[in-house]
Amino acid sequence: MPYLVSMFGLTMFFFIECHAGESADLLEQVRIGHRSARESIRTFSAKFSVDQSVPRRTTMASGQYWQSGEIVRIQTGTVGSGTDDVLIRNGESRKVGTTWNEKGARSCFALRESDKHFHHWTDIWCELLIGQRNHESERGNYDATLDRITAIASVSRERFAGRDCIRIEATEKVSADYSVRLIYWHDIGYNYLICKKQDGNALRPECGVVTEVEEFAEPEPGVFIPVKVKLTSRSDGKILHERVTVLKDVVVNQPIISSVFMLPDIPRGTDLQDTIARTVGPIDAHWKSIGKTTPMPKGVSAPAPAQDVKLESAQSQSHDEPWTMSQIVLIICLSLLAVCGLTLAYRKLRSSRHQPET
Repeated sequence: MPYLVSMFGLTMFFFIECHAGESADLLEQVRIGHRSARESIRTFSAKFSVDQSVPRRTTMASGQYWQSGEIVRIQTGTVGSGTDDVLIRNGESRKVGTTWNEKGARSCFALRESDKHFHHWTDIWCELLIGQRNHESERGNYDATLDRITAIASVSRERFAGRDCIRIEATEKVSADYSVRLIYWHDIGYNYLICKKQDGNALRPECGVVTEVEEFAEPEPGVFIPVKVKLTSRSDGKILHERVTVLKDVVVNQPIISSVFMLPDIPRGTDLQDTIARTVGPIDAHWKSIGKTTPMPKGVSAPAPAQDVKLESAQSQSHDEPWTMSQIVLIICLSLLAVCGLTLAYRKLRSSRHQPET
């Protein structure tokens, strides 16, 4: 019996080490694959539309998106009516909003903030789940996300929507009384890009956000881009918000003329709301202060994190998924435990039968 117990202990130790090693390997596989997928997209442009279906049907935004490395330009609206132009570069985001009155006169406003705090559904890179945000809604890349959750992540292979994926799950403590539950599915066949993400309050699994890629495109051989993404927010079984982002005319790794990454000229005297300096005041066409600035009103700040909403049910592992090594070893461990228990019971039964009667 001591031999069986020792054997079981060694097997359990082997299982733990094997499972940890496999998880680390899968996590590194995802890290390298996702980074390569991002870096394969050197330049990127597309027309986009963001359409809401809940709480009411409406087009939230439509326009053009350009990206070259870390530089981003976004343009929405219609010239002659109203436009918003955003430029993200050198660690900051600048926005020019323009409206025209009935006589054609133009008026503008300007906004400057940290690039990390640019939080809008026209941020296509993040809407496509290529870029990521932390629990404070700050923009960043996926390497930073993995660095943050590696020590607490559970990683496994899983079939999702009939495709081979790697599933990463982690519960991240944000404060003393709040934890975020994150789940990512990486599609191996699409260069490890994220095909589905769930996040929400770990203590309220009925509340959260689900973002799912419904369609990928391959604009260049071996380079994939999500072109249809649905985001659904739920709370207490009710859909609070649902929107779909659709891309068309997608072009990757082609030169983008430098003038694209320039904002429209603004009239001298345009008011700038500067959330970095926390001031409001007039500027010239070169975004230089030309007059008295005042402190930004209290309560005006960078966009706050989205509120908790309900998580959709995670799709269960399909029955035709191949067994992983850790699953095989776990079955062996449980089998050995059952053998140990049966052997111990048998020996006790034999011992009781051979005891002399008094």
